[in-house]
Amino acid sequence: MFFIMINHEQTADDAKTLDEARRKAKDLCDNEPIPSVWSIYDEAGRHIEDVVRTDGRTLSDQVRDLNARIDSGNPPERPR
Repeated sequence: MFFIMINHEQTADDAKTLDEARRKAKDLCDNEPIPSVWSIYDEAGRHIEDVVRTDGRTLSDQVRDLNARIDSGNPPERPR
């Protein structure tokens, strides 16, 4: 079992295999409008890997873009 974590502290999803975890994590990461760090951990709590966005944007890029959107009066809506 593998756990997909957001900001290294909250479980967002889980998967039976590492490949499945990678697919799910990539989708979650790519669709999250709020800047965040995504990673995969195993059942023992060991960090396996960080998840890289498909578009290659780093956390710093995400924060800069979010601030620009907020400053322009167009903040993203967080999915419910």
